[in-house]
Amino acid sequence: MNVYGYLRVSTKEQNTDYQKNQLLQYSNELKLGNVEFVDDVVSGAKDWKKRGIGTLVDKMNQGDILLVNEFSRLGRSLLDILDILKTLKEKDVKVHIVRDKLILGDDIS
Repeated sequence: MNVYGYLRVSTKEQNTDYQKNQLLQYSNELKLGNVEFVDDVVSGAKDWKKRGIGTLVDKMNQGDILLVNEFSRLGRSLLDILDILKTLKEKDVKVHIVRDKLILGDDIS
């Protein structure tokens, strides 16, 4: 099992420090182990398959965990976010939305 943290900002003037701190704190609380971070400086409006999240989703395998601070870090479009989540579910990857304390997997809870 690998744990990945996806960090995204829209411009070079912004940084991912806040997101990274939140994901590290969450990972430590749940004792998830080491987190490999993927930093992306790109608009969420760009096709997700052409951003760092697309490369990361391709790389992930069954049992892996994706940490993201909030849904909006995955993209601006609800359809894109749902497509990412659907693809990860098909790969049996759990997604943790840290800010909302949600774990998305195969069960309803």
